[in-house]
Amino acid sequence: MIGKPVVPLPAGCPWSDWAPATLKHCENNLCSWVTAPAYTWSNLAYVLLGLWLWRQASREGTRSLKFIGPIAVIVGIFSGLYHASFTYFFQIFDYASMYMYSGLLIVLNLRRLKVVSLGAQLPAYAAIVVLSSLPFVFLKGFWGIALFGANIAAAIVTEIWALMKNRDARGEPIRYLHWWLNLGCFAAAYVFWILDYSGVWCDPDNHFIQGHAVWHVVVAFCFLFARNFYRQFQFLE
Repeated sequence: MIGKPVVPLPAGCPWSDWAPATLKHCENNLCSWVTAPAYTWSNLAYVLLGLWLWRQASREGTRSLKFIGPIAVIVGIFSGLYHASFTYFFQIFDYASMYMYSGLLIVLNLRRLKVVSLGAQLPAYAAIVVLSSLPFVFLKGFWGIALFGANIAAAIVTEIWALMKNRDARGEPIRYLHWWLNLGCFAAAYVFWILDYSGVWCDPDNHFIQGHAVWHVVVAFCFLFARNFYRQFQFLE
């Protein structure tokens, strides 16, 4: 079975008066303020790593990369609230926070390609996040996941476009080690996502470790690899 049926929380449980999420992974929901502990607490990986990246960016004075840490923290908070509550309301913000990450990669690539100027960077970024979020708000279903996949594809395509130039603004070759590590990290995490959602790796009553929880922890390191890759482009400042 692909995914589990979405069953509203029993009456009287915390969050039961809220509209339920549209997607159900393996872990059974508890009648509790934290309905899915494994999925919820694994988001601390985003928060902890994000706080470290935030601190490092402040020390290094890298303006364009200072957002990666805060975005990781936001992803951890809203993903945690989504899995804790199993509500559609927080699912919207969970997806929006993911678009904040993928949108940043797209905009930074467009800056490198001189398609977007420094002054237009923030409006372009906001447009990507908002336009990616709106379809799921109104259409629900798998739109949230599909649009995140489209955003990641756009980030890869714009990187290939930049790769064709193969040099940064200083005329130096671009170092791609951390880009490949980022892509490999995301691919590995997605395997755990699929194993969980497809039921291949699924113990519904295990509230300590689940495939989707591993997804959270592994994807958190994508923020680190992305930061390490983009910090070589000093012209982004």
